[in-house]
Amino acid sequence: MSEEFSSIYWENDSPSNPPPATLTHDVPDTTTSNGFFEAMPLNEPSSSSSSGLKAIQDTSFIHSSVTNPQKEQEGSQNAYISYLITTESNNPTFESTTFHVRRRFSDFHFLYTILYLEHPTTAVPPLPDKARLEYIKGDRFGLEFTLKRAGSLNRFLDRISNHPILRNSTTYHNFLETHDWNAFKKSLNIRYQQVLQDNGSVLEGLSDSLLNAFAKVNKPDDELLEIKERIDKLDDNLLQVEKSFSKVLRRQADISNDLEEFSQYFIKLSGLESNIEGVLTSFAGGTHNMSQKLFCLKETTDIDYVVSLRDMQNYVAALRALVKLREQKQLDLEALGDYLAKAKYEKDSLLSGNSATNFLRAKIEDVRGVNHELARKERLANLETKIQSLQDEVRNVEQSNASFQEILLNEVQIFEQNKQIEMKKTLSTLADANIAFYQSIIDEWKF
Repeated sequence: MSEEFSSIYWENDSPSNPPPATLTHDVPDTTTSNGFFEAMPLNEPSSSSSSGLKAIQDTSFIHSSVTNPQKEQEGSQNAYISYLITTESNNPTFESTTFHVRRRFSDFHFLYTILYLEHPTTAVPPLPDKARLEYIKGDRFGLEFTLKRAGSLNRFLDRISNHPILRNSTTYHNFLETHDWNAFKKSLNIRYQQVLQDNGSVLEGLSDSLLNAFAKVNKPDDELLEIKERIDKLDDNLLQVEKSFSKVLRRQADISNDLEEFSQYFIKLSGLESNIEGVLTSFAGGTHNMSQKLFCLKETTDIDYVVSLRDMQNYVAALRALVKLREQKQLDLEALGDYLAKAKYEKDSLLSGNSATNFLRAKIEDVRGVNHELARKERLANLETKIQSLQDEVRNVEQSNASFQEILLNEVQIFEQNKQIEMKKTLSTLADANIAFYQSIIDEWKF
């Protein structure tokens, strides 16, 4: 849109694309920026953590759009939907600046899996897969379903292209450009399966999660607490807005149906009142057009905006999982600290020789005929070795946690920037659609 709204903060003004007059098979391009909630910036990251943010603002770009869902192998049991991906880029790794490929949903899932396995400490944007697609109802080959899924897949690619690490993935580049995608997948298949086996200990991961499910960090990090609070607040805001717009959609559908029914009554009335038949027919036509335009507005709001809110909730969940991983690492560090403190206490008790444990041990050694001094020296040596090993491990874990903290802060900043870009676009599209609707109503009823 060309004008600024006083009630909303826009970081950059950008020309808008004209809103679609009718619902089509294409999904509107989402390569421009957008915003909805007020940005909640964290404290400025250090130079090492901000390097990733600078990468977002470099001169190279990758703009992709997912459009034209098309049913393939229709009539067979293996029918599926493919999506046209159109990409424009000045990245020198690509062979051309504009290219087109068709991909099915399983190809998107393969890309997501590879990115997730190759970058476990990155908030990889989630896919609208079966576990996250409860909000898209209807036939999986139906127009409504495929349009909503195409919009979600479009946001998935946009988030990757805005990520300074993921955007450089070789798999991502081949996904966008190569026409021999199946051969590329086969070339990765051995490595892909091996990585799955290495990371596929589901029971171990589940047991670790269960062990830490109810554990609390004794010394929580202030920045981590702030991140969690903002994530929860954003998630709650998204949920509330989604509920409000769901009510709006239901009301718009009801009004559209009422207007259509109302127009039919006037058509019938025009047949009974021949002297004013022209006026009644004209009024019925205007009411019918209003009904159709309101229905198109409802569909545009649902496909372009409401689904985007739910996609953002899934993205928030991915970031929350990364925060949870940071907490688990802190719990591991605290557990190591407890083991180290216990080992030092055992050493001090052994040196003092006044504890009840040492007294009982001495009596047992007397019965067994063990040399007390020799056994004591052996236990001290073992404890010193254990303490040294634990101290080294604590230092390593502390360094690892510090590095992961920097990565997490950088991921949060990337998420914030992605959120602003995406929400500004979706809200701008929503505003344009409403402006076009009301302008068309004015033109329709202008005398």
